[in-house]
Amino acid sequence: MADNFFIFSGRRCTDYDMFVEHYPEQPKPARKLEHIDVPGRNGSLTIDGGGYENVTVRYDCYFRGGPEQASAIAAWLYSAGSGYTRLEDTYHPGVYRLASFNGPVTAENIMGRHGRCTLEFTCRPELWLKSGDEPMVFLPDPDVRTFEAAIYNPTAFVSRPLMRLEGVGAGSINLGRTYVSITGLEDYLEVDADTQNCYRDDVNANSKVTLTSDLFPELVPGVNRLLAAGVGAQAFSKITIWPRWWTL
Repeated sequence: MADNFFIFSGRRCTDYDMFVEHYPEQPKPARKLEHIDVPGRNGSLTIDGGGYENVTVRYDCYFRGGPEQASAIAAWLYSAGSGYTRLEDTYHPGVYRLASFNGPVTAENIMGRHGRCTLEFTCRPELWLKSGDEPMVFLPDPDVRTFEAAIYNPTAFVSRPLMRLEGVGAGSINLGRTYVSITGLEDYLEVDADTQNCYRDDVNANSKVTLTSDLFPELVPGVNRLLAAGVGAQAFSKITIWPRWWTL
């Protein structure tokens, strides 16, 4: 039991002499659906809003110490703020979640020496694969105008990668079914498909990028073809892609 723990906001629960008592539940999200009743029609219409609802992840824990220790645990959890923070545990070593803790912390006191509590985290629906945080690096040959490679998405879901494009000039990136045209590339440009923004040195650079059908780069399940080309000559000296694989 003492070998299992969770990590939230960069700290292990064991740092506070707190341990997970048993294997936690594995919640799976519900789809975002809207059901509309139509007079005179059997059943209801279903409108798929796209995406999935948040899930609640619970840990039943015990800790060593009295009320002061309970206060220290609460301070750690609340100090992460109301935004999403990384949450992972030893039960699911290859993945993590993005979670927020809103409380409460209700600790059962056992003779002033031990305590028990159930902690609930509100999580985004994705289980993020740690392998999806590893960068894929491609080095196009400067003497060849067109560079081609294949990227395999091992999941059943479309991912929204982060791309860092280094080079000089104008060029284009084909990734799967998406196409990005870049003008005036200077040193580097980052294209974030999750936030749907392009930037350089934290300065917005959306004006330097043209998208087909307003689609940012994405990686569909299976094999994705990466094609990088310059205008007249190869524009890209280095392409780095963080694929951000996820599952449910």
